[in-house]
Amino acid sequence: MVKRVVMYMALAVIAALVMAAGCVQEGKEENRANLVTGNGTIQFVDLEGGFYGITAGDGSRYYPLDLPPEFEDDGIPVSFSLAIAPENGTVAQWGRPVFIKSLRSTAGTAPVVSAYGNITRVDLEGGFSGIQVLDPAPGMPSAYDPLNLGDEFQEPGTPVRFAGIEQTDIFTTRMWGTPLEILHMEEVT
Repeated sequence: MVKRVVMYMALAVIAALVMAAGCVQEGKEENRANLVTGNGTIQFVDLEGGFYGITAGDGSRYYPLDLPPEFEDDGIPVSFSLAIAPENGTVAQWGRPVFIKSLRSTAGTAPVVSAYGNITRVDLEGGFSGIQVLDPAPGMPSAYDPLNLGDEFQEPGTPVRFAGIEQTDIFTTRMWGTPLEILHMEEVT
């Protein structure tokens, strides 16, 4: 009798774990469904005091709730990865509200980038810290070799939001990632 009760309890725990795993996977797919990637242009919109939006190549309009200051300039061509914000009204009444996951200028020879990533330890050339990008925009590298990474950002696994300038005319001996001059970096939770 006791063995049967223990067996039923074990089966109930296993069933609960299987259902929980299914919910976690469903949540991940739902988050991916709320991700929009593409190419477009930063646009100054002269409504409600003025703000900057992103007009995609297909004409879709996105109102970034967290546009980095480096991108506040009318006409910058960009590639982007955006997370659709939960339905909420904005004063702007223009475009779909979004949060920037990654944004990359496609103008000029030294693209400006802004993205979320994780500090990673790279075991090459004596070892160094790099940045692994989460959800890179189209055409954006997935790894950066920061040339001026501060001591406070050396811990592997640290989640960060960063902005910087890709150094396309510099070659390093590290042979990992795209060299990046960091303009701004902050730890995120």
